[in-house]
Amino acid sequence: TGGAVNGTVTLWPHRVDVTGRAWGGSAELRGQMPWGPGVAAEMAVRVQRSPTGRLTGEVELQVGDGQTRSYSLLSVVP
Repeated sequence: TGGAVNGTVTLWPHRVDVTGRAWGGSAELRGQMPWGPGVAAEMAVRVQRSPTGRLTGEVELQVGDGQTRSYSLLSVVP
């Protein structure tokens, strides 16, 4: 049904405080990640668990210049 979650996401070398929602085998977390001196990027992390238990995910960053960058997460650890 969508439970509220909060915690920390480590995107080396940054540790980012996040809040979001989890439902079924998925979660979406949001926070602000440092992106240079005095600049923060809005971050959205989406993680899914497959029927076999494997975690996959992606990170989307919206930077102050108005551009959006997306990255696949290669090593997701619960």
